[in-house]
Amino acid sequence: MSCQVKTLMKLISNSLTFSVSDAAKFRLHVLDHYYQHGIASACHAFNVPRSTIFGWKKIFEISGKKITSLIPKSTRPVNVRQMATNANLIEFIKVMRQDYGHLGKLKIKPFLDEYAKSQNLPLYGTTKIGLIIKRKHFFFETTKKSKVKRRKPLYPRLKYAPRETIPGYIEMDTISVWALGRKYYFVTAIDIYLFILNYLV
Repeated sequence: MSCQVKTLMKLISNSLTFSVSDAAKFRLHVLDHYYQHGIASACHAFNVPRSTIFGWKKIFEISGKKITSLIPKSTRPVNVRQMATNANLIEFIKVMRQDYGHLGKLKIKPFLDEYAKSQNLPLYGTTKIGLIIKRKHFFFETTKKSKVKRRKPLYPRLKYAPRETIPGYIEMDTISVWALGRKYYFVTAIDIYLFILNYLV
């Protein structure tokens, strides 16, 4: 078995079993095409620059043709930019949250601005205030409000309407109608007991 056939079989086997990265699959597919048809064909078929393909090929072959070498490396910088904050302003936000409950960033901002101006400190936007609250975990337990005792009503409240056994339970309603440029009001009143009695009869 020739060297090219062995390489091709290894590439096919790896592509069938590899399922870690779609980008690595694509790169493996491009290299497979390159090994079979050359660099010009691979560049034209996949619209990938020659230098990129040669870079993939170099990494792939140096690693002993391990598929994991084709997984894109993380582009996250080593030194991540940190949010600049002032200790006094952070403490002010913390105290506001502790003493006055879970105040939101919109309510904290005007007080924080006045404090920052008095101390010649930079002003913070609402987005930055919200990030500080979240990152510093400024979430505190609020004191429970004492229940206010309600006065007992003069008359007992009824959960359900009583069953009509005698006349005297009146149901009223009002409607308004416009006619000939004037508004007319109609008030209707029905004795429920008599209405039901007449309906049953």
